[in-house]
Amino acid sequence: MKWLNAIIHEQDTDLREDLHSFARILKLICYFEMDDREMIEMNIRTTYRFLLRKKELGKYETAILKFFRDSQNAFSQKEIIQLFKVLKSKMLRLEKDRFEKRAFNYFDIISYLESKIQGLLIETVVKNKLKGSAQSKE
Repeated sequence: MKWLNAIIHEQDTDLREDLHSFARILKLICYFEMDDREMIEMNIRTTYRFLLRKKELGKYETAILKFFRDSQNAFSQKEIIQLFKVLKSKMLRLEKDRFEKRAFNYFDIISYLESKIQGLLIETVVKNKLKGSAQSKE
């Protein structure tokens, strides 16, 4: 959070806007992982306003913000997992969109979502993907 805040509050105009925008998305993910509903709610609004002002609100960002907004109303683990599945489905479609592809370079959100759906560590999901891609090359 320290480094994300440093990026978000950086006044240097040389910082790329896409990095600033994505730092805000990652901050939301961190608050979600900490189960801090109050900070999620506050940061959804500030992130949305920031992205609109910077004209950085694409389909990727919109889908993630919708997930966080919807997750605020979900109270069971089953509801949260269903929301993860919906978001993963959207992200798989967006991954093929040439205008949205760039966002996937910053964070492997598909693996993150798979880890949440399967109840595994993200590193396990990534290792399994790497094993699978290595085997398919053989």
